[in-house]
Amino acid sequence: MPSAARELANAELRERISALEGGVAKRRECLPFGTPAIDAVLPTGGLARGALHEIAGGGSGTVDGAAAALFAAGIAQSRGQVR
Repeated sequence: MPSAARELANAELRERISALEGGVAKRRECLPFGTPAIDAVLPTGGLARGALHEIAGGGSGTVDGAAAALFAAGIAQSRGQVR
């Protein structure tokens, strides 16, 4: 899907979700990655705090699972969540 079409589809989905929520979207704090290219494509500019996120490897092997676990641990550690 071209970028402009994707942006339009995302904007329409956000409007529909907002209508379902009663027109008042809940604003949450977010945990940015600190990388503009990643933060720019996330709806709140990062991972929403107090929300459930799924981080999964690309396959069913041990390496993929370890990579996903290390990615999540790296995010938590860089933000002072793990010591």
